Amino acid sequence: MTLLALGTLVSLCGCSSDDTSSPAETVVAATSGTADLSAYCEQVAALDGERPEAYVGSAEHRADVESLIAVAPEAALDPLKVFSAFLSSGAIVPDDPESNVVENWPAAVRAALGEIAAFNDATC
Repeated sequence: MTLLALGTLVSLCGCSSDDTSSPAETVVAATSGTADLSAYCEQVAALDGERPEAYVGSAEHRADVESLIAVAPEAALDPLKVFSAFLSSGAIVPDDPESNVVENWPAAVRAALGEIAAFNDATC
């Protein structure tokens, strides 16, 4: 079984939150006048693709998220940091396959993934 990389994973998570505002509307407004996004979008594109199940929560996965944070515009930083903190928390356990299933993750993490996906869709 394979899992999709961060770029695709966040766009497929189907996240929902109690907030009724559209994440896409929020990120489009937040990116108005933002400087060059090419480095961020290039990094997102480089991470797109399939990865093995063991990738989720791995050191490589954490490093990939940190590489996004390093080039992320302000509007994407908070949700990326929420996701990074979750990955670094030890919540994903290699011996527990259910721990890497997005639907089993905390609502705040799923919401952050939704925000990242909306931001990526709106800007990249």
